[in-house]
Amino acid sequence: MDWSDTTRPLKAHVRNLVAEACGKGKKRAIMFPAGQALDVALFLAKGILSKRTKLHAIEADKDTARQMWLALFKLGMGPKAKIHNGPAHELSVEEETDLAFLDFCGPGTREEMDWIHSIASKISGPKADVFVTLKLNNRGAGFFADFLRSISGAPEFKMELAKVQGTPTTKVTLDGTVFNEESTEPTKRALAAQRLALRQVFSGLRFNMEHVVYRDLDTSTGKTQGSREMSLIHLHNFRSAQDRLLDWQ
Repeated sequence: MDWSDTTRPLKAHVRNLVAEACGKGKKRAIMFPAGQALDVALFLAKGILSKRTKLHAIEADKDTARQMWLALFKLGMGPKAKIHNGPAHELSVEEETDLAFLDFCGPGTREEMDWIHSIASKISGPKADVFVTLKLNNRGAGFFADFLRSISGAPEFKMELAKVQGTPTTKVTLDGTVFNEESTEPTKRALAAQRLALRQVFSGLRFNMEHVVYRDLDTSTGKTQGSREMSLIHLHNFRSAQDRLLDWQ
């Protein structure tokens, strides 16, 4: 799905947050540019990417992948871009990569987390930036719902939960006004579970981790029903750890 900035105001808001936090001059990148490649256009303008950057561009939908290739070509990225038309977890990453913007937008699956774990050594250099967006699935079934139930009593989860207290949720009204509200307790628990899972996925490494929570809304529907809470989690400043207490299972 190619989301328009005009009907999803928080897409541009989150894109700008990533651009502000990301290091410049990336040599290799993994991204989900979608049909218009708006993230790539902004990152080129900000000096995060250049026309020399080698880009893995992921898109599962065949028609959107064609649109994405055309958009990348118009941006001058065509010669350096490799299109992966399929699920992200089927992409093989062989080279050191200093930007991974993993804009999943879904609730997260075991396959996706296993994939991140499998490429962790390739995307965790000292100057690497990793951004992950996930739906905060604080109700129902699914991988993260099961994961949360399995670790809710663990000391590591309680420590992570303490770190996310005070996290606001950025929301938008139907007229496009952006505002913050206090996050609900289920949202904070879901966020803590995602953070802990990423610590396990990158076991053997220490890193800085920041996050934001936002409630995505399609204003074209004329209603707030169906909007969903999302997380954007940023991992950076990777370095070796002395312990492996949080191995990914």
